[in-house]
Amino acid sequence: MDPADDYDLEAAQLIAETNAAARQVIIDHLEEHLLRNPDASYASWIAALHPDNVQLDQRLLQEGNEWLEVWNSNSRGADKAHSKLHDRRSSGRRGLLNRVVDVVRTAANLALIFVLEAARGVCVSCSRVCHLMSRQVPRVQRRSFRRSWRE
Repeated sequence: MDPADDYDLEAAQLIAETNAAARQVIIDHLEEHLLRNPDASYASWIAALHPDNVQLDQRLLQEGNEWLEVWNSNSRGADKAHSKLHDRRSSGRRGLLNRVVDVVRTAANLALIFVLEAARGVCVSCSRVCHLMSRQVPRVQRRSFRRSWRE
């Protein structure tokens, strides 16, 4: 047998073991998530598993993907998950509402930054005025406590 064939077989075995281990990690996470959140949806589980997919990637909604298969085989409410997925797909209004809320939040943040910067400018100006006024006050020679006590 050719050594290259041995390497190919070993590589294929390593790939299969890696895929099985990765699938087990996904299954373990789902089981733990369902224990903590019995009424969880597929979308909430994916958001917990992959926080970077806060907006559910459309590829995760396609039939036949690994995550959806794990969800359907391990969750108690597979039909509920499908209905929630279809609701999520058809809820374009929520997406628009979320965008409007984001724009309003951004505008509020900018307004707050403007107000705080203006307040900071007023404080800095007041401190400069106080400093200049303090320089106008004549200095008084202080007597040392030790000298007055000895005398």
